[in-house]
Amino acid sequence: MKSLARRLRLDLSPLREFRDFRLLLGSGLITMLGTVITTVAVPFQMKQLTESYVAVGLVGMAEFVPMVVCGLWGGAIADARDRRTIVILSELGLCLSSVLLLVNALLPRPQVWVLYAAGALAAGLGSVRRPSEQALINRVLPLDRMPAAFAVQGLVLNAAMIAGPAAGGLIVATLGPAASYGVDVATFLLSLALLVRVGAVPRAEEPTPASLRSLLEGVRYALRRPDLMGTYLVDIAAMAFASSTALFPFLAENLGAPKAVGVLYAAGGVGAVIASLTSGWTAHVHRHGLAVIVSATLWGVAVALAALMPDIWLVFLFLAVAGGARLSLGVGGLLCVARSA
Repeated sequence: MKSLARRLRLDLSPLREFRDFRLLLGSGLITMLGTVITTVAVPFQMKQLTESYVAVGLVGMAEFVPMVVCGLWGGAIADARDRRTIVILSELGLCLSSVLLLVNALLPRPQVWVLYAAGALAAGLGSVRRPSEQALINRVLPLDRMPAAFAVQGLVLNAAMIAGPAAGGLIVATLGPAASYGVDVATFLLSLALLVRVGAVPRAEEPTPASLRSLLEGVRYALRRPDLMGTYLVDIAAMAFASSTALFPFLAENLGAPKAVGVLYAAGGVGAVIASLTSGWTAHVHRHGLAVIVSATLWGVAVALAALMPDIWLVFLFLAVAGGARLSLGVGGLLCVARSA
């Protein structure tokens, strides 16, 4: 019994032993809190302005293309430039996108197109930021500590996915979208204060200049690696077909609980935190590709079942299961990438 408890217990040693990991994790936590608050506010405001399912759903579509394209380019840039600088500049850009949302919300007649444009800009910048941020974390940690570090990341960031929606729902319902965007701007400023304290991280290899050729070489390399391509394609498919967050404001209203929209956004974080707290088993998983497939399948099935539930708390339950599966999907994907590097 004690052996089982040790296997399931969360390993916090990376957090205690690596200063730059703490700074990067703290920055990510604060950024995530603000970003999730805005994630609740944008569909809420779009629903206020249009009362259209299509208009709200198109917010996700506006974000999808920049996320994919900039995600590919972000990897090439991370290989060519100083990753710390990329993260800081991306964070500044994300802050400016939230300022744009704030200014628009303060107008007498807020413009719908600004929500799409700011969402696309934020998705693109976030996709540029993530590869460099994760590369920094990978460089400040030894490989054998990565499973524990990824689990800690999942716990901390998904804790923000619980607190953020709850706070976001309360703020947007009582103070309006402008207040939500203002909080997001403040969190970016705090995050930047932590990022500038991260020390310079030496590269393990000579940087390759970023170019279309290097981008295509990266794509060709990925195509030659079934493990990497499988991970990417499963993750993209799961995000495209099993992510329903844009419709949560309508779902909460249809279930007779419009003020509980934050509960729906928080459900995935609750499941992910529970999965993180029992993440000791990830160190014993060696077939990471299979783990990714199983996690993605469970995520999709749980979301589909949530759509059939007649009660908001049953919806919450299945969305929580989906959140736990999504965390496992992310951990499996990161380990596939890390071990192939």
